[in-house]
Amino acid sequence: MRVLKFDLKGKMAHFRPFYTNANSLSYGFPPRSTIAGLLAGIKGLPRDQYYDEFSPDKAKISVRLMTPIRRIMYSVNYVRTKKGDWGLKKILEKGFETYPMSIQVILPENGDFLDYRIYFAHEDEKFFQELVNAISEGGKYFPYLGITEFLAWIDNLEVVDGNQTKSRVVHSVAPFSIIEKVDFSRTTHLLVDKMVGHFQVEGGFRKPYPGATGEYAYNPDAKPIYLREEVPVVAVGKENIIWL
Repeated sequence: MRVLKFDLKGKMAHFRPFYTNANSLSYGFPPRSTIAGLLAGIKGLPRDQYYDEFSPDKAKISVRLMTPIRRIMYSVNYVRTKKGDWGLKKILEKGFETYPMSIQVILPENGDFLDYRIYFAHEDEKFFQELVNAISEGGKYFPYLGITEFLAWIDNLEVVDGNQTKSRVVHSVAPFSIIEKVDFSRTTHLLVDKMVGHFQVEGGFRKPYPGATGEYAYNPDAKPIYLREEVPVVAVGKENIIWL
């Protein structure tokens, strides 16, 4: 199996959960659906028209935290942009109408840059190579970490071999079911996020892909997850990953 591996870096990130309210919380890492959207943007695929090519039965995606993370809440004011809010008379009389809210931002613990290592494989070798070429050439759209204000860049791009094996050490984000096998004498810090891994379009509306919603465990200190027994993994060099 050929695996595309690269580091996605940036100063700040915000990955809004599907269950959050007006005050936006954030996942600690980019969900599978976010990574698929980022790759589709780099390749230049139209919005909401790339889901089939990135479905779980065709595309394999994983992510690893390379830097420890922390969270901080910011208070911001948004300007209302709905129809009717931008009438000249209304603006002259009342000014721009704003509304306050809080947003949770992911920052690097060490004050440097966030670094998420992305892994990608695809059943279609032509599609895979076209994506590799698109990233190498700079891509159609610039990558960002969750929202367009948090620009990112890609570093350490490689195509490597991935081999099915078993291990008691997992370097990537892992399904929550792994929690039963965790060696808590060596793994002392784990967080769990629930997220939609993939979407599909039905009747003109975007909906979660059947079976693609799940819970995932990760170490916010960017350390491996140690287990008491071996589990199936994909060995990518010296890293053991599990597909999301």
